[in-house]
Amino acid sequence: MKIARKIGLISGLILQCLLCFSQPETILPKIKLINNNLPFSIQNWNSENGLPQNSVSGITQTTNGYIWISTHNGLVRFDGVNFKLFNSLNVPELKSNLIRQLFSDSKGRLWFINSRNTRKSTIYDLVVYMNNQFKSYNCPFGQTRVFMTESVSGRIIMGGGNHGIYEVANDSLIQLDKLKQLKITALQFVGDKLYIGTSKGLYRMSNELTLIGDSMKPIHFLAKGLNDTLWVGKEEGVCKFYGGSFITDSITRVISAINPVEMHQLAGSKMLVRGKTRLMVYEDSKIFEFNVDNDLSGIRITSCYPDIEGNIWIGTLTNGLNKLKRNTFNSNINEHLYRESVRSIYQMRDSSIWIGFKRGQLQYIDKNKVLHNFPKKGESSIYSILEDKKGNKWIGTYSQGIYQYKANGDSTFLRSEGIFKPAYIRALFEDSKGVIWIGAEDGIHKFENNEFKKIEGVGYENVTCIMESSKGVIYYGSIDGVGVIDGKHHSALSGFAKRNVRCIYEDKQGVIWAGTYGAGLSRYKNGYCFHFGAQNGMLNQYVSSIVEDEFGFLWMSSNQGMYRVEKNSLNNLAEGKSKILNSRIYMSEDGIHNVEFNGGGQNSFCITNDGSVLYPTLSGIVVVKPTDIAEQSETKILIEDISIDGKVFNVSRQPVINSANNEIQIRYTIPTFNFSQNVRFQYKLEGMQSDWVNAGSRRTAYFSNLSGGNYTFRVRSYKDPNNEASYSFSVPIPFWKMHWFLFCEIVLFALMIYLLFKYRINSVKKKEMAKTELNKQFATLELKALQAQMNPHFIFNALNSIQHFYLINDELQANEYMGKFSSLMRMFLEHSKSTFITLKEETDLLTHYIDLEILQFETPFEINFNLIPDNEADFIEIPGMMFQPFVENAIHHGLKNLKTQGKLSISFKIKEDHLIGIVEDNGIGREQAKNLKTERMQKHISRGMQITDERIKALYFMQKLELKVKIIDKEDENGNPLGTRVEIAIPIKN
Repeated sequence: MKIARKIGLISGLILQCLLCFSQPETILPKIKLINNNLPFSIQNWNSENGLPQNSVSGITQTTNGYIWISTHNGLVRFDGVNFKLFNSLNVPELKSNLIRQLFSDSKGRLWFINSRNTRKSTIYDLVVYMNNQFKSYNCPFGQTRVFMTESVSGRIIMGGGNHGIYEVANDSLIQLDKLKQLKITALQFVGDKLYIGTSKGLYRMSNELTLIGDSMKPIHFLAKGLNDTLWVGKEEGVCKFYGGSFITDSITRVISAINPVEMHQLAGSKMLVRGKTRLMVYEDSKIFEFNVDNDLSGIRITSCYPDIEGNIWIGTLTNGLNKLKRNTFNSNINEHLYRESVRSIYQMRDSSIWIGFKRGQLQYIDKNKVLHNFPKKGESSIYSILEDKKGNKWIGTYSQGIYQYKANGDSTFLRSEGIFKPAYIRALFEDSKGVIWIGAEDGIHKFENNEFKKIEGVGYENVTCIMESSKGVIYYGSIDGVGVIDGKHHSALSGFAKRNVRCIYEDKQGVIWAGTYGAGLSRYKNGYCFHFGAQNGMLNQYVSSIVEDEFGFLWMSSNQGMYRVEKNSLNNLAEGKSKILNSRIYMSEDGIHNVEFNGGGQNSFCITNDGSVLYPTLSGIVVVKPTDIAEQSETKILIEDISIDGKVFNVSRQPVINSANNEIQIRYTIPTFNFSQNVRFQYKLEGMQSDWVNAGSRRTAYFSNLSGGNYTFRVRSYKDPNNEASYSFSVPIPFWKMHWFLFCEIVLFALMIYLLFKYRINSVKKKEMAKTELNKQFATLELKALQAQMNPHFIFNALNSIQHFYLINDELQANEYMGKFSSLMRMFLEHSKSTFITLKEETDLLTHYIDLEILQFETPFEINFNLIPDNEADFIEIPGMMFQPFVENAIHHGLKNLKTQGKLSISFKIKEDHLIGIVEDNGIGREQAKNLKTERMQKHISRGMQITDERIKALYFMQKLELKVKIIDKEDENGNPLGTRVEIAIPIKN
């Protein structure tokens, strides 16, 4: 028996650990519409859909928006989507899982009592949670109930039993008064006045304790009301204390009827009152009462709390947490209205609402009676209703054609025989000229001059809706798309693919919108059609109606609820200014008894005179008034924690991250409790990502194998980009990626290049020693040319540039520079083997050389090549590296000191049997370049041009190859230098 008990205990602990650390997303609670008379819906969370434990003893909300719930299994935090459990298994400061008496203050702190049993007694701890940390105090109140209250200036007072009252000051508790022989039963600040409920009456504390009134009876509770009113709960009932007097009136008598134990002042004059088994909401002289037998879950109400979004949270003893929410939609508009499938709805000029049902009934609700069950019930659905300018009522049916109710009061319906084949009428519309347009299964007809006429040339059949634009153009929708009738011209809407259209709407700016069955929403503007679907954030692909409110939102009914999108958001998406929509959907929790809205006919909504919108559903009608819906701003985005390879870190502390960590998860949220599933997020990790990532409703970001460096995680709301949170962290850089290591690599590489270069030069020298004296002289000149072109100053600058790019972490640019430098080295070494190289090889060398030189310019100069085609350049041989000294002179002496945009031009052409090479720049000219030389430069003797002259002479002596060099100083008409032009003529070898 003991072994079994131990196994059970261990199993329970393992289960609680899983609950604490796995944190699964909340299963959506079941929505319950309380009854037809109360405009509220209620949601319930219990252990079956996310709440860790069903016994709720307290509820409060902290300033960051979280709802906190105290249970017998610990403290629970709720953001509208996920529950997080804090108890003795994951919080060392909590000595047990029994949490009670929650209180939140204006500084964002959460206070509560944590009790634990020992062998000898029960110990109580006062615990505060702030900045993601728990701190415990020795509780001076024993096992009695503790009461807390806060003044408008931020003073926090607590007290309980016969232990007196204390003030929280400087992170400690300071006793203010022992209140001998008085048992504290309630505390409440009204402004900065502290009222104390006791077992012997109501007291006020200022400099001294003062009894209010002459009653010495116990006080059960105190609650702050409007305008410095104090609600007082006594044995004989509830009263108000205001202006020094206790007041009893009709309101207090109504409240007293449920034996209240807790009260809250709501917005305006609304009140929330809790009894043990009943809950009352008093607003606008109306009383809404809920009880555990019919409306609420559980056998006893333990707590209630109104949040900042207008919801009422209710804790129960046995069945978890409830949320009471006022309905956005009203489904109980008339007690005589059929709760059956409605197909069409229309408001006549006398303000009566006519309703056509799927089973053939026709009602109007203005006089609470059925007007006519027509046609026979069950025979034909009523798809469209119209009142023309003459007062005649037109009824379009599924299979019985059109019926007309005469304006003269004749209640007999007249059937239009033999006009429509088959008699399937979904659309009825009267245009500005009084013409009646009829959408039928076989196309479009119109009634004009007291006769019906079919419109020929209309390519679409099964017409579902017809409308006239502000420009007098007739648009119609069908199962095949949207058509246009402009005068006598008929055409399909350009760009609108074959789609099953259910509704067409023209907005206030003249833009045409079309709702489809299965293909989302379409916009037609300026001759271009754009389709909105699931790929860019549409919550539903079935659009039965489109209505624009005065706030710029489009309301669209569907077969899975009603959703609303800001029109500007749709336009921005269509015009490429954004990538996704942020839609808001209304479902059962908003008071919709049946979320499947009907459509497919002309009258899929009706706007009444007071601005309310009526919609047909599968079970009656729902009503919404858009002007009464206040747009609530979102609470602040919060970054909750960071998880590194499964280990969770508090964001208030810097986590330990290294390059070996493979997986990083960052959890974020917006605590909101209405439409929480519709909140959309975007995030990016600066240091890795440059663009925002659309995360949808997901509240976790995942990253893996981050390289060393500094990162900042930013997350924002898609609805409000200014609502943003950020978190910075660092990943250490491995030593092989450190700057000093990269510098050593560069130095080693440069040393290897130098040794290779030196080895090659020595090899050339040894080979030349065996040749004639003239060959020695020529080899020496070749070597000098190579040294002049690849002088240590150039190598030093090149290596410095490579080092600079590594130091600024621009590895891409450094690698590019290193590659070009290596290629140039290789070319110089290869070309040093031969006296002659091809023109193609010479131009490749010049290209690599210029690419390196141009990287050292803050403002790169412009380079223009005019080359001979490769198929010819591959067969023309010239002395190697003949042009490089002239290019170097142009860059270093002509362009480097130029204050304007530099230009360098290199061109080759064949003239007779000579190759003409031209190096031209727009630099400062040779004369000015000489004047700008510094003393250091004057001491340095440039040997490049001298060696080139000697090479030309040696080539003529050895090869009889006569090279001609012509240097031209360019000037303008005033004699100002415009640069230098060098022309080199080289005979082409046969």
